Amino acid sequence: MYALIALFDEEFNDYIRTIWKDLFDKKLSSYAYEVEGREPHLTLASFEKGDISCVIDMLEKFEVNKSIELQFNGVSAFLNSSMVTLLPVKTPHLAHFHQKLHQILGNYSTKDSLYHPLNWVPHVTIANRIDKEKFPYTFEYCMSHCKPIEGNVLTIKLIKVCENEPIISLFEKKLKIR
Repeated sequence: MYALIALFDEEFNDYIRTIWKDLFDKKLSSYAYEVEGREPHLTLASFEKGDISCVIDMLEKFEVNKSIELQFNGVSAFLNSSMVTLLPVKTPHLAHFHQKLHQILGNYSTKDSLYHPLNWVPHVTIANRIDKEKFPYTFEYCMSHCKPIEGNVLTIKLIKVCENEPIISLFEKKLKIR
């Protein structure tokens, strides 16, 4: 599987890594350490196959004139899942950025994808694959320990994800900062 992700500034990354470590130390979630190379991120798109060199060519031409400032102020869980996420406010700037990306990706982004603009719920995963009996404790921990924080998207990155293998970085582009 391939994913296009947004990466953040160091202050936000450090904040998320601290939460990941706390959850791991409390034996609530090992999400952060299940795959080598996992970074705090917001997934923008995913696809199973295709001409990746073509996707990279499209991303090289993609222009963004400024970083994207996000305010994270919510903790959530998706229905029928064992994950806890941190939610940013879905600003018009973020929605426009995401829409533009999917326009250039064209057929690589299918309408039934969770990351298609019509379906997308932006989030940063802070715990996943949580044991059923630990879920209430994990959610309560996140609700009481996560604080509102700002994160700045500085980079987009195309990665390849294979089960039980390190994440492979295929392409990375820094956003222009004004």
